[in-house]
Amino acid sequence: MLAVMARIASPTLAQWVARYLLLDNRPSQSRYMAIEHLRVSDPALQKVERYVTENLHRQISLNELASVAAVSSRTLARRIHAGLGMTPNELVQRLRVAHASHLLETSAASVEEVAARVGYADPAAFRRVFRRFAGDSPRSHRSQT
Repeated sequence: MLAVMARIASPTLAQWVARYLLLDNRPSQSRYMAIEHLRVSDPALQKVERYVTENLHRQISLNELASVAAVSSRTLARRIHAGLGMTPNELVQRLRVAHASHLLETSAASVEEVAARVGYADPAAFRRVFRRFAGDSPRSHRSQT
């Protein structure tokens, strides 16, 4: 079915569907977590997520995100924690890692290029964050897909 989906729709869509459906007996499923499952119905959080996704290539401050959501930074932090169970910084990092994971799986860009495209000036910092949220290194992630 995934092959048909790849031919009819796109290989990228087929790959995303495969990741959604994949389960294995590893202790951590964080590598397969799809950030789309974290979405909530809070319109402010949806605006924040959309804004972060559109601006992954640069640093984004908490005050900037609060301005996008039209709330104070403390209120935004509380709403993100209540809706997603994480801090605003963790949300930004998860969105960056999700996009980086997609780039690693679908492009030939180097790890350094991917790091820069998702807003990390330091590739070593990117590798640490990627390992924390994805469960393995960027290079290992690419070779497993």
